[in-house]
Amino acid sequence: MTTPGTVWGAFLPLGGALVNDPAVVARSDGRLVVLAEGRNHTLVLIRQNRDLSWSPWTELPGARISGVPAAILGRDRLLRVLWRTPGDELFAGRIPGESGTRPVRVADGVAGDPAAVLNADGRISVFYRGTDHTVRSVSHTSVAYAVWAPAATIGGAAEGVPCPVLAADGRVAVFVRGGDGELWIAEQRIPDTTSDWTPFERLARTPALSAPKAALDADGRIRVFWQGRDGAGCFLGRQGDYAAWNPEGTLKGGLAGAPYPFRSSLDGRLQIFAAGPDHALWVAGQKTVNSDQFTDFAPLNGALAGAPVPACHSDGRISVFVRGTDGVLRYVTQNWAP
Repeated sequence: MTTPGTVWGAFLPLGGALVNDPAVVARSDGRLVVLAEGRNHTLVLIRQNRDLSWSPWTELPGARISGVPAAILGRDRLLRVLWRTPGDELFAGRIPGESGTRPVRVADGVAGDPAAVLNADGRISVFYRGTDHTVRSVSHTSVAYAVWAPAATIGGAAEGVPCPVLAADGRVAVFVRGGDGELWIAEQRIPDTTSDWTPFERLARTPALSAPKAALDADGRIRVFWQGRDGAGCFLGRQGDYAAWNPEGTLKGGLAGAPYPFRSSLDGRLQIFAAGPDHALWVAGQKTVNSDQFTDFAPLNGALAGAPVPACHSDGRISVFVRGTDGVLRYVTQNWAP
């Protein structure tokens, strides 16, 4: 399954010695940057050059990481990276070459990887699981991106990484896998709030084996995906009133990991990436834009040691980055069809 007018190429190696999954983010000019935990808790990165070749691996000075970082582009067109330290602290910094500043500590009591999202007004909010298993967040106080507000507790009892997403109605929704293995959701009551959230409520009938991943359909509705306990990929799509949900759906094919949705900017359909039962990269896609119908999964080869991470190039083509069983970063890209 691929976007019309494209074909999937072969996997290409980028080197590295990664001990956790990567994070991938696009710069303001569309070039990609990949960040990950390297050996000895170093935060390492590689970036595309202007000719779309790749730089050597470098380290973010002074950064000590444990887990998977989060990276996000602010409205000031600068990239920021957030990571959990071995001491359960949350740090934030700019990527070198992006008018970088020294990393700053923004929270403590962090028990899991961070996940970042832009609010409707452009401020960055970061969500994470606290050492007491509650979902917590920390946000910039303004779009100057200079000051972080104190951490706030949203509630819940989370396992794994929270999944925040900004819906077309301007409110952030946060999905988590609860300590009971169920899928839960909390939402901002009004756009941009840091303190006024709905209580967490259980969302799905099928328990979750994985942390959820969410994306927006082309019409702006949220669609959330997770791996069910039987290995199948499950999903829920929101209705147009941003209140009710359509009936739960299932993706065909057993998976070895969580499904990761990513919307193509070329045709607006969601592509779903996951590790298949053979631990190769598999892909499925929406049959039509905004549809609840998906194709069967098809293999793209590779040998995954973790989760696939998709990203979009400036021309709309998708690349998917994976950590191999040897710790080497590899990626596969949509190429233009002949």
